[in-house]
Amino acid sequence: MNLFEFSFPTSAFFASLSFVPWLIYLYFYWKALGMILSASKFDSTDMILWFLVITMAPLIGLITFHAMCPPHVLNAAALSPPSDRPK
Repeated sequence: MNLFEFSFPTSAFFASLSFVPWLIYLYFYWKALGMILSASKFDSTDMILWFLVITMAPLIGLITFHAMCPPHVLNAAALSPPSDRPK
């Protein structure tokens, strides 16, 4: 009896169930990354710190970002577009 012999299910249903959470995570990751990069009140140190937080601790990092990020950063991305766009 081999103790290390195991297999994973290979059905299309299982694959689709494991793919949907990754899409949801990627959506929130890129949304948070966009908010970090578009925040004009962050200096480069803050941007690097928040990038590392949401990248190195995936789920907890996103929860921490949305819980601890200053309100002006969270609201700025939703309220006003960048002013340096050409018209």
